[in-house]
Amino acid sequence: MVAGVTGVTGLALGAERELAPGHSAHGEVFNHGPRQAAVLIEGTGNVFFEVSTEKPLAQIFFNQGLGQLHGFWDFEAERSFRQVAAIDPDCAMAYWGMAMANYENEKRAKEFIAEAVARKASADARERMWIEALATYYKENDKGEMPEKKVRARQLVRNLEAMVAKYPEDVEAKAFLLVQIWRNTRAGHPISSHHAIDLIAKEIFEWQPDHPAHHYRIHLWDKEQAERALTAAAHCGPAAPGIAHMWHMPGHVYSKLKRYADAAWYQEASARIDHAHMMRYQITPDAIHNFAHNNEWLLRNLHYLGRVADAIELACNMIELPRLAKLKSGTEDYAHKGGSWSQGRLRLRDTLVGYEMWEELLAFGEGNYLQVGTDEIDEVEWNRFMGIAAYASEKDGAKHLATVTRILAAEQEKQRKAVADAREKAHKAKKKEKEIEKAKKAAKETFTRKISAQQNARDELEVFALLFGAEPKPEEACVLLWKLKGMDKSRRAQLLSLAGGDSEKVVQLAKEAVSEGPSQVLPLAIQVEVLWRAKRQREARKGFEELCEIAGRADLGLPVF
Repeated sequence: MVAGVTGVTGLALGAERELAPGHSAHGEVFNHGPRQAAVLIEGTGNVFFEVSTEKPLAQIFFNQGLGQLHGFWDFEAERSFRQVAAIDPDCAMAYWGMAMANYENEKRAKEFIAEAVARKASADARERMWIEALATYYKENDKGEMPEKKVRARQLVRNLEAMVAKYPEDVEAKAFLLVQIWRNTRAGHPISSHHAIDLIAKEIFEWQPDHPAHHYRIHLWDKEQAERALTAAAHCGPAAPGIAHMWHMPGHVYSKLKRYADAAWYQEASARIDHAHMMRYQITPDAIHNFAHNNEWLLRNLHYLGRVADAIELACNMIELPRLAKLKSGTEDYAHKGGSWSQGRLRLRDTLVGYEMWEELLAFGEGNYLQVGTDEIDEVEWNRFMGIAAYASEKDGAKHLATVTRILAAEQEKQRKAVADAREKAHKAKKKEKEIEKAKKAAKETFTRKISAQQNARDELEVFALLFGAEPKPEEACVLLWKLKGMDKSRRAQLLSLAGGDSEKVVQLAKEAVSEGPSQVLPLAIQVEVLWRAKRQREARKGFEELCEIAGRADLGLPVF
């Protein structure tokens, strides 16, 4: 161990030399990624890929890393492959594994595969094909540049096909061919026949029914024909039960098929695996790939099912988690977008608004959960939902409307000044009239999106003022409601119904909401309400019977029900 180097990769360091603290003696590529030793984890997949090593433990860790690759658990896969190299530094496939764990990070992957190429002499003919295939993918041309990704991606598939042809019994070659064909869709190679590609998956499962390639089959059919992935969805989690993402992926299929209860079951399983991993290895939540994404999607499914208490509890948990997201480039501000804190806040807001829990919304808004923050809940958005809750519960919403109006006016004034400044600057530069108008337009458009959102928020608050304020004006509310942008159809229909809007149009809007959100409790409940108010009792009763069939898990003691 070199002075100033702690833990690093565990590889044999060779001759000691002075290094900067925390740097590896093996090169810059080893300075990043996992720095703690790998441990054996149960349930990473029943896979076996014999590599050239005389160290049985190195083979075990290689198989673990391979299973983690199949589960897209790349960070832990790199850790496992580093452990292989720590045990047997000459095992060329260990470095191939590190490169595969960084497939999307081409700079690191290229350096890792170079380490594998340097040790190719210790590999057998089959392993050399694997190494050469990946080395070719990252190979630079005479100008020191890598060819277009589309070209490289196609060649990688050809090389994998060559491996399948030479070693037809190699299940792993078929598995990586399957996933590479899917990955190549992002490189400009659309799949012309999903059925033909699915034949590769069938070959894999004929040899090995519990192979984690069920994961890839889900990706293959997810956006094409989700029902074709139902078998894979049933087998995916059990194929690698120790990898959270393998439980998350079936949720894609079940959500697409509107089987929200099944989707939630699998997403809850994924969350449990992630929590166990965090506790065992002292990892912060947002350091885990897809943790926030899984839970955010779970929250949406809980919302669809009407499991509101569970949704609120999970959303609060996400908000309470340690906020250790990445910093915004060049600032000291956390980049919350996509993290647990931000996603939890947005879903908590949506659940409370959707299910008309006004008192709870006001309490959360005044507390530490939904206060004005550095994410999408800025001052305008906070005043928007707080004003809605206040008006709907017969409290003072006017102050929130006044605040949004003031912010909107200030932004409009900034826009006006920016346009005037652009015009003056162009005049001073003696620009032609056409160029002056172009400069003014560019200055105006800088503010357009923000002003549009603020105006929409103000108009929505105005709707609630006209419906629930001291002097109700339902006809004016109807006019504004049709103009609002981005409002959920079922909510728009509900408010129009309350305002006495055109019943035919309102009923049609409510039906569209149910059609676009089949098997969702909330749109159907609102449709029943709208139909009943429109004096269409027979249709309302039919809708109520349908609601009874899907609301078995819903919290029925809520205002909307």
